[in-house]
Amino acid sequence: MVILVHAVHIEVLTSNTSNVSKWISAIAHFCGSHNDLIQDKVYILSPQVVAIVEEIQHRKIITNKLIPKRKTITVWKFSGEEAWRFAEKLNKCVEDNLM
Repeated sequence: MVILVHAVHIEVLTSNTSNVSKWISAIAHFCGSHNDLIQDKVYILSPQVVAIVEEIQHRKIITNKLIPKRKTITVWKFSGEEAWRFAEKLNKCVEDNLM
């Protein structure tokens, strides 16, 4: 979502009105016009997020990374320090892939 907001932020912020409807409209239009680019970003970011989690797990920081609640939902459980590390790495990953 951050990548999509970044992709349209200039258009939205330079308009006379900057409200939720304007953001939604701009993002929807961008998604419709750039579906292939967005799909490419999803294919790039998904394995990077998995790699970040595996790196944290490999350091034995995460004691119970995955807690299966249901077959379709997986919850990651991080301590405060783990969450901070994950957020920093994810932020870097997103910054590197901004449109």
